[in-house]
Amino acid sequence: MITSLKQSLQKKIIKFKGLPTKKKIIYVLLSLILISIIVISVIVILKKDKSQDKGQISWNAYHIALKKATFIPGETVCVDVEAGQFPGEYPALSFQFDFDPTQLEFLSLKQGNITIIEQSTQRKILPEWSYQKELANRDGKIRTMYLDMTAGEVPFKFDQLSEGKNVLFRIEFKVRDSCSTGDEVEISFGQATFATIDESNSLSMQKGNVKCHNGNYVVESPIQEVQSK
Repeated sequence: MITSLKQSLQKKIIKFKGLPTKKKIIYVLLSLILISIIVISVIVILKKDKSQDKGQISWNAYHIALKKATFIPGETVCVDVEAGQFPGEYPALSFQFDFDPTQLEFLSLKQGNITIIEQSTQRKILPEWSYQKELANRDGKIRTMYLDMTAGEVPFKFDQLSEGKNVLFRIEFKVRDSCSTGDEVEISFGQATFATIDESNSLSMQKGNVKCHNGNYVVESPIQEVQSK
């Protein structure tokens, strides 16, 4: 088989050498254009994957991300949890965030800027998220949930989001004094579920139809923070 391929290639080379100069130039140009298209396509794909790793959200995809934040020993920090657009209505949302309790102390969940609409009055309200602080700091797992207790009166909808107006909530931590400059801190998704009345339409990290972007940070010194300002 190798011999036949070698012979076929030799015939094509001989055929190419016998072509007029103009045709040779055309073939070379077409080959270069094809190679350029392939290279550009590969670069675009690699850049897209890299941007997703940094937590940048594609607004037509089912994404949720932990955003950038500054971690300094002894100080508090808020990490925004941002969502992309999701179709439909969700009477229940639940998340789990894993962290190292020897590095961070979980303080609270602060309200974001995504509002939900009360169906009967069309009034915009901020959702309330349940969580247990003591349990989270013991296990290193923050479990939180939003549940529409009105049977469909105030479901979550994500069809009117825009950049800067897409924060579900903010996770507040205190960086422990034992942390040193340069220490790596990771906050990761343990679970993410967007539940619908019809379970078959629910979205979740476990199902693979929600893309979760974890947060990877490096502890900075107070001097670096002052200089950056």
